[in-house]
Amino acid sequence: MAHQIKEIRDRLDKVAADGTGFGLVRINVEPGLHMQRREYTYSHVEASNVIGRENDKEAIIK
Repeated sequence: MAHQIKEIRDRLDKVAADGTGFGLVRINVEPGLHMQRREYTYSHVEASNVIGRENDKEAIIK
């Protein structure tokens, strides 16, 4: 088992060396960083959610 781990570590070291040879650089990323999804939007308006003057309210609902 220890021999297999050593082989894996050697292969990983070789990959890291190859990356350096190609000019790749290491970028540290914060583990808590994530993308936040946007809420879905829609054009439907509930009449009970519209507050204001009656004429304007009717125009918005239509």
